[in-house]
Formats: sequence, structure tokens, C-alpha cells
Amino acid sequence: MNKMLFFFMICILIFGSWGLGFAQGHEGSEVEVAAGGSFLSVILNFAILLIVCSCLFYAKRIESFLKGGELSFGWQLIFVSFLILAVVQFLNLGNSMNVFRLESVFYSFFKLAWVIFLGWGIYRLKRVLS
Repeated sequence: MNKMLFFFMICILIFGSWGLGFAQGHEGSEVEVAAGGSFLSVILNFAILLIVCSCLFYAKRIESFLKGGELSFGWQLIFVSFLILAVVQFLNLGNSMNVFRLESVFYSFFKLAWVIFLGWGIYRLKRVLS
């Protein structure tokens, strides 16, 4: 686990410093205008989407290990919350690549649904375990 944390910290430092240099050196570039968003925002949205998809995979895997036990419903809610977040992040990625445009209220609504399902799942797990 420590190796994984170290790897993510190094990636954050590399992408962060690269992104700051990109943002300062390429303000108003033609590529940025044509793409609808900065290259860094597309990379970050894609990285977040990959992380959310891995959380989605592991939540489903844990839920399948429980096989309908008392903790199963809580993990199902957590799985649904990560599914909602994956859809939102996919739409956000499309928005940053200028594939389509959606209102910010749309993202806020689905992020609210994500928080509600995640909180409900954690509450159910806590209630069963206590």
C-alpha cells in the first residue's frame, strides 16, 4: 500500500508541476480553444475517471463476496454511488473535450445524488457493524 501511495504522490507532483508550466506557457493557445478546455483538465478528468472505475470495480467485488449478507445492501449503495460518479465523470470528460455541453446544474444534481448514496451506504454499514 505504501508503494501505491508513493506512486500517486510522485504522479501528482509530476503532473502538477507540468500542468502549472503548461498553464503559464500556453495561455490562449489555439489547441486549447479548439479542444474546448485545457489539455491538463482532460488528463485530470481521465485520471479521475480511471480511479472512480477502479473504486467501482472493488465495490462490486466486495459486494459479491458478501453474497446477500447483512452488509451487502450497504455495499450495493456504495456501488451505485460510484456508478453515478463514473457517469458524471464521463460526462465531465466529454464536456472538457468539447464533445457536448451540459449545464453545471446537471453535474451538481448528480454529484448530490452521489453524496446521498455514498452517505446512505456508509450509514447502513455503520448501523450493521455497531
